[in-house]
Amino acid sequence: MAQTNPKVVPFDSKGISAFAKNANAVQNRAISGCRDVYSGCITKIHRDFFDKVDDELFTLSDKAESSTLQSVYFDAMRFIRKERDRLQTKFVDNALEKYDEFWDNPERSYQDELPQELDEESFSLVENEDLEEDLAITTMVDKGQKLFHTDLYALERRFGALLGIEMIDRDANPVGPYNVCYGFENVIKPLDIELEIKLVVYKLYDRVVLSQLGEMYGELNAVLVKNGVLTKLPRQTRRRGVSTLDTTGKNGLSTGDQLDSEVDESSGFTGGQQSIPESAADVQMFHSLQSLLTGWRTQMQMGSPFQSPVYTGAAFETHDVLNALSGLQHIGAGQNVPTFQTGHELKLFVSKELNDLHNGEGNRPIGALEEDVIDMVGMIFDFILDDKDLPDPIKGLISRLQIPVVKAAMLEKSFFARKQHPVREFLNSLARAGVGLDNQGCETSPIYMEIKSIVGRVLKDFDQDISLFSDLLNDFTAFMEKDDQRSRIIEERTRQVTESKEQLQIAKSKVAFEIAARMQGKELPVIVRSFLDDIWKDVLLLAYLRKDKESKGWNKSLQVVNRVVTSVMVPANAQARQVILQDIPRLIKDIRVGLENISFEPHKMSVLFKDLEVCHVAALSATAKASSEQCVSQPVTCVEPEQVAEEKLDLSTSVRDPAMAAEIESLAGTLADLDESLFETGAENTKVSEIPRTDRVIQEAYPEEPEPKALRDEFVDQAEALEVGQWLSFKNEQSDVSRVKLSWKSPITSLCVFVNKKGVKVTEITIQDLASELRDGAAVVLENPSVPVMDRALSAMMKTFNRPETHVEGLPA
Repeated sequence: MAQTNPKVVPFDSKGISAFAKNANAVQNRAISGCRDVYSGCITKIHRDFFDKVDDELFTLSDKAESSTLQSVYFDAMRFIRKERDRLQTKFVDNALEKYDEFWDNPERSYQDELPQELDEESFSLVENEDLEEDLAITTMVDKGQKLFHTDLYALERRFGALLGIEMIDRDANPVGPYNVCYGFENVIKPLDIELEIKLVVYKLYDRVVLSQLGEMYGELNAVLVKNGVLTKLPRQTRRRGVSTLDTTGKNGLSTGDQLDSEVDESSGFTGGQQSIPESAADVQMFHSLQSLLTGWRTQMQMGSPFQSPVYTGAAFETHDVLNALSGLQHIGAGQNVPTFQTGHELKLFVSKELNDLHNGEGNRPIGALEEDVIDMVGMIFDFILDDKDLPDPIKGLISRLQIPVVKAAMLEKSFFARKQHPVREFLNSLARAGVGLDNQGCETSPIYMEIKSIVGRVLKDFDQDISLFSDLLNDFTAFMEKDDQRSRIIEERTRQVTESKEQLQIAKSKVAFEIAARMQGKELPVIVRSFLDDIWKDVLLLAYLRKDKESKGWNKSLQVVNRVVTSVMVPANAQARQVILQDIPRLIKDIRVGLENISFEPHKMSVLFKDLEVCHVAALSATAKASSEQCVSQPVTCVEPEQVAEEKLDLSTSVRDPAMAAEIESLAGTLADLDESLFETGAENTKVSEIPRTDRVIQEAYPEEPEPKALRDEFVDQAEALEVGQWLSFKNEQSDVSRVKLSWKSPITSLCVFVNKKGVKVTEITIQDLASELRDGAAVVLENPSVPVMDRALSAMMKTFNRPETHVEGLPA
């Protein structure tokens, strides 16, 4: 059908568009009538939606398990409530502006979708922090397009009729789920709120807004029919291949790819095959890949095996090739997979099977399009089978899917263009689940057994209905969510134990350091020194762990140490003696409160106070010489770090009350990063040079082999740059490879804790030791598992096309 080139300016209060001036009154009424319906519906729908957002956040805050989480929900609720009118107005204005722009220049919306230049970057993934948001939106778009396929198809045909073309592209539809959902994302994404809140909002949007779009689409179609726009829709036609090319095989298309097939308009695919309608951008992407493949073959001097004079006659059509592949697939379902399921041999096998079936018709080739698809899918699977991130048993299972994937790619060229294609997402999910499994014992893991079961279902049940992959993906995702939840719980416990151990050691070192600094260079009674070292240190430890919430308690407990030391020293004069006398009652009271906080035994407390009384009397009523005779004293010298570091981690021996010991352990687990110098002592007259360095105390807790000089190279930088969640593979002396994930890295000691797929701790290692492992090749950083394997495979294929000297296994040399 010949196309016109209508130009339309927004239908606003300032006047009508250029297209409206040249169009008839029926077209004007239809377009402006649809705009009024669209404006009214989205305004009402989003007003109801923001009401639900407010209620939902209030409910979540009420059910929050912690005060912190409750505060997050309350803050988000207040923020959205405050910004609600602005957000709603912005969305409606943007949506109507998009609607007007579509009629102003429909070809611009169409052209924007087409890739201007195809390169490796075309397959790159979005930034990690945006991945979850984009996934939520694309899921909504796909759901909406499937839910309202019939109404959307009618709108696309009728909007196309207004523009003088057969139909508009689905993603270009200004009122379709694509523009509605992404328009909403453009409003929500810039907001300064937590990602968890945004995901709650998107989930609610899916539940509330998406379900109401169907009614709006019905009203829009009614307006168009009322104005005489395609009152009776033609039957939907969709070409297997690309309708714009001739039947001579130009651009690599066989005759069978040009045939039309008619289906009922309520169906979203051809003959039950098309699950995602292909856009012009999808087809353009596929043709670009074909051109690159052809150019690469030419530079590599590779010819098609079907260019041989042996092959004569018309090429087999797509449905013939699909039937032959289905037969081979069913053989694979019985575990007897032929050994020639790749590239060149697969093409020859399919051709031979078809020629045997059509005996007497000569040696006919398969079509050029089918040959290209087999080669490109073969290159993708070659990359997957070479992927070092995956264990061999998982590769073996995924490799059995090559023929079903070839069939899917023949049915839907969007397989190569769309990241959200169900078959691509299915492969990505299987590969992502396999990361972290080891070759040893992999085949007994529940994940392997689940993947094996799902692969078997594909080989058995998949014919030409792509929706099977979506159903299996949903089942597998549900399985993995349960498995991941168990792993996360175990991993979090592992991390907390290690972090608590380190943080508690730091707290004990800090306490020991502070006590040692205050006793430095003073002659103190043995009773007092024993009291501070063995009893009051527990009070200080508890106060230090609580200091983020009760900073006064820590400072007050430290002052008690100063006051105790002062109270047992012989006063210099009568005035100093009077000050000490006045402070002793308050000092005893403060000591009593501190000891009660750690549930110190009352009887031992009474004995302690009697001993302290003897020391006080000796210091206040006698000369220094008499004091030393009545209460044995012992000079305190600089405490060595080795002595401080001998503190054991068993709190049951240092804190008398088991419940209090448990509280100290719990507080250590939530201890924040140190925000003060570990060398601050509070002792005014103590020289820093005389104080034992706390970093040496920490090093004693986590001993390392001394090195003459720390080696600084790219491996140290690589180890330091590793982020939590990164996967590595470690090789032991027997060359057995284990895959582990970095679960926690200490900001203080740089200790790294690695866990396996189940969340169980495998090893803990310092940065320097990890760098040494990387340097020796015993440790290897794996590819980022957040980048889907299909994206990496397509990127590798693009690199191959751009390097003519590269040969790919499976293609003829």
